[in-house]
Amino acid sequence: MSTVPGATGVGAAKLIGRVGEVGRAVKFVANRLSDGLVSAGAQAAKDGKVSLKSVAVDVVAGAVVGDAVGNRAGAAAARSAEGQILERQASRAERIAANSTRDARQTAAADARAAATNNTESAAASAGAAASNAAYSTFAIGCVSTSGNQQCAR
Repeated sequence: MSTVPGATGVGAAKLIGRVGEVGRAVKFVANRLSDGLVSAGAQAAKDGKVSLKSVAVDVVAGAVVGDAVGNRAGAAAARSAEGQILERQASRAERIAANSTRDARQTAAADARAAATNNTESAAASAGAAASNAAYSTFAIGCVSTSGNQQCAR
């Protein structure tokens, strides 16, 4: 059952990442809203009820853990061989389009830039959602690691 909400979160995160032109604050709020809605939907589907505490933990896990891991994964994807090739292709297509009035070249430049951006954002979204889910699962189990000792409240 947890696979569906996780996949939904990745899809929502990728969609939010494509908005791009909106400000950082709006994107941050949209991500938190997405985390909350996916969490509430998953709880309702699984248990038939929604815990406000669990939704809050999901949102905090998304903000703290998910964003940090997602940012690192996005940067790693941009530095990867594939990311560098996509960036070079996008830059070249944009230079060619800048000196051309042909619509096909403008479209090719936009498509190449979208491919480079999507490569980075989808890596960030996937890693961020996975890390957020792992953080929430750790909380849900009730395990807390303190100075090397693992304590679980059941």
